[in-house]
Amino acid sequence: MDSAKIVTEFLDALEAVDGNALSALLDEDAVYDDGHGHRIVGASAVRDALVERASALNERFADRVLLSSQAGDRIAVEATLRGTYERTLDGWTKAGGQPFSVSAGLFFEIDGAKIVRFTRFFDQQALAAALK
Repeated sequence: MDSAKIVTEFLDALEAVDGNALSALLDEDAVYDDGHGHRIVGASAVRDALVERASALNERFADRVLLSSQAGDRIAVEATLRGTYERTLDGWTKAGGQPFSVSAGLFFEIDGAKIVRFTRFFDQQALAAALK
């Protein structure tokens, strides 16, 4: 499977909050940098963190543009994160159905048809303002 297809399936699984599909795409030693300064290591821990966030935010990755390295082992995605904050996340403001839409960059490293690194960057100030 090519890297762009892996990343597309991963983002679709996040939108569907499908932990099993996420697990199938993650390397056992996968690393997730969440955009808030936290690094999560290990497929199970990454999957759990992603499922928790996705279910709380009802997050969608709109306007996706995928860019690939020549070797195909690195994929960057420019997207708009859109969703509704439905369940309060630990350390976040209280959820109350607040809608949000922020620009984001998502970066992936693929090895052996598995995601070994996923990094998320987004406008944290815009997200915080939308969730107030």
